[in-house]
Amino acid sequence: MLFDLKPKTKREELFGRQRELDNLLSSMMKYPLTLIAGVRRIGKTSLLKTALGECTHPVMYLDARRLEEEGYTRQALYELFSEELSSAGGLWFKAKDYLKRVKGVHLGLVGVDIDWDKGGARLSSLFRALDEWASEQGKVLVIAVDEAQVLRRLAGGKGRINFVQLIAYSYDNLTNTRFVLTGSEVGLLHEFLGLENPESALYARGYNTITLERFDRETSLGFLEAGFRELGVKVSKELLNEVVGRLDGLVGWLTLFGYTASEGGAEVVLEEVLRKSKGIVKKEIDAVLRRSNHYKPILKALSQGKSGWSQLKRELINQTGRFISDAQFNRALTTLVSLSLVEHNQNGYIIPDPILAEVATEL
Repeated sequence: MLFDLKPKTKREELFGRQRELDNLLSSMMKYPLTLIAGVRRIGKTSLLKTALGECTHPVMYLDARRLEEEGYTRQALYELFSEELSSAGGLWFKAKDYLKRVKGVHLGLVGVDIDWDKGGARLSSLFRALDEWASEQGKVLVIAVDEAQVLRRLAGGKGRINFVQLIAYSYDNLTNTRFVLTGSEVGLLHEFLGLENPESALYARGYNTITLERFDRETSLGFLEAGFRELGVKVSKELLNEVVGRLDGLVGWLTLFGYTASEGGAEVVLEEVLRKSKGIVKKEIDAVLRRSNHYKPILKALSQGKSGWSQLKRELINQTGRFISDAQFNRALTTLVSLSLVEHNQNGYIIPDPILAEVATEL
């Protein structure tokens, strides 16, 4: 169902992304590393899960956001791998003859347990065993990590894991392993991987990026029309045009409108959806705004149509009443871009999410 709030898992539900889906399926076989980039609610997880569902090769899917439950620990990461290997149809049984050779990997009756202690299993050894198994089967192994920028919190410190080094190890030693990483905080993902940083283990490595853009107006209207047609609900053209004008081409917000309208009547829910979506955005950015008193004035200035570097800096100085150096301003603006809260294009800086733009007017 197009208006299902859960990530899509089937091609027929992945509206307007057939080209990107085919590109991803091809990229997973061709490149050791594929990145899926795009702002929040653009459909990255839906694209990834649909591709993994169609892939005829063994796959592992990890949602890095789950690491927040355990404070980004080695134990939490190992448990994610254990759960994925042991899931229904998981790889543990198929590859058990290879996994049992890995120190710290224990096979039980219904799954696998990976010893996360310092002297336990090494993920590089686990990856090697799975790569050997996949090679023997004439397959590749796809390891997919959703919101992979979260993994940067694992690096450094006693007992921590440097996932970038693990990917680099796989580049150099594993011929049948592929990584697919998504990131809504695109700048942080690139900074974490260091693909253009000479100091990074992944510098100058081959990779492919699939960037999801917002739907254009025609595609947005087509999505809404197809979703309501699927439900047998008639909605006026005037309302659909208003919805697209307010929510732009972010499929997550369009889906929320369609779902809410199907529950309560399309003609009365747009303002309700806007209220709900603003609440979601406020919660998401609350922690970010507490990091610096520079972020709110910049976002507010952007929401008022100011887009130039000098305009934004001047507005920040006016709002704070303090001198701010170019370096200080650049750090604040660059951080907002890294978090994908702000975008830079040929016309200057913008807030790409229309709901965030409305929230920013109230900051």
